Amino acid sequence: MPLLLGDYSGSRTLARQNPELPCDTILETHEWQSLYCHVHNVSLPSSQPPSIEQAVIWIAQLGGFLARKHDGFPGVKTLWRGLARLHDIASTWKRLHPHSHIALETYG
Repeated sequence: MPLLLGDYSGSRTLARQNPELPCDTILETHEWQSLYCHVHNVSLPSSQPPSIEQAVIWIAQLGGFLARKHDGFPGVKTLWRGLARLHDIASTWKRLHPHSHIALETYG
């Protein structure tokens, strides 16, 4: 189920209630793969999706969240900004890697 830009508060709540769930419950494959590669500055994503909590933090960082030790959980406005950036990053990723999810499943 893809995360819609208007459903930011639902993902924030889900990340707080079930932080260890894999993020592919809220993000499509190309979204979490592009997010992973962008954050880690690598060209190949992990074979397993990160947790929802980690993905939400990364998305918030795209929106300006600093993720310092005592910052707390990112706010709705920061997540909104991050999701807007993720949308652009993921769109580019999908065009450049049309079969990336197949390659990862095949070669692990």
